[in-house]
Amino acid sequence: MRLDQLKAFLNLSDKALAKVISELSARRELVRFDNERQIFIAGSIFDDLAEQLLALVADYHRREPLREGMFKEEARSRLGLSSPLFHALLQRLVKSGKLVLDRDLVRTPDHRVKLAVDTDKLKLRLVEFYQQAGFAFPDLSSLPEKLGAEAEDIKPLLMMLVKEGKLLKVRDGIFITPEHYDKMRAGVVEFIRQHGAMTTQEFKAQIGLSRKYVIPLFEYLDQRKVTARKGEARILLQG
Repeated sequence: MRLDQLKAFLNLSDKALAKVISELSARRELVRFDNERQIFIAGSIFDDLAEQLLALVADYHRREPLREGMFKEEARSRLGLSSPLFHALLQRLVKSGKLVLDRDLVRTPDHRVKLAVDTDKLKLRLVEFYQQAGFAFPDLSSLPEKLGAEAEDIKPLLMMLVKEGKLLKVRDGIFITPEHYDKMRAGVVEFIRQHGAMTTQEFKAQIGLSRKYVIPLFEYLDQRKVTARKGEARILLQG
């Protein structure tokens, strides 16, 4: 409510109203969040909204562990608050140390530090693991134990490595390094140049993998316009 609305509602003189506001503000039962327009909100509602903002940011970190923080405007919009009220809530939480404001991003105090250290280390270990694995594609369910990490941390990092070009996603659960892909591609191209086509069985014999992986790899080569299916074999599109 605005100051003039409070005055009309309570039917008090300016002096009496100022005293009531002062007493309620001292007990945090009333919060003035817009000094310019003199707008007030009940302290209990203000505190409840602050908790909602904290929960919103914490939930965002759980859903987006690889992002530094949540955009302020997104948080404000999600809560459906006016800019002055949201700013007052944010300032209160920043001042109390419960949130950190970094340019246009808002985050919890410990999120960024933990993210920077753990992410870089785990990304490096993932790339090294896939470099060593080669065509012996690991089951994703085995990665947490092998790497000593949580599954919820590994999955988003794999997609980040794909975006960075350090891993290639053949299919859900199947990833390969660019170096091993180039080696595989070169072998397929050379074989097809010599024989005109390559069957699934011939690919299996060359790469030493089961049909479970050979088919997705052939389809991946098709997607990248290296090969094209012709009957039960593949022919060369480029090379």
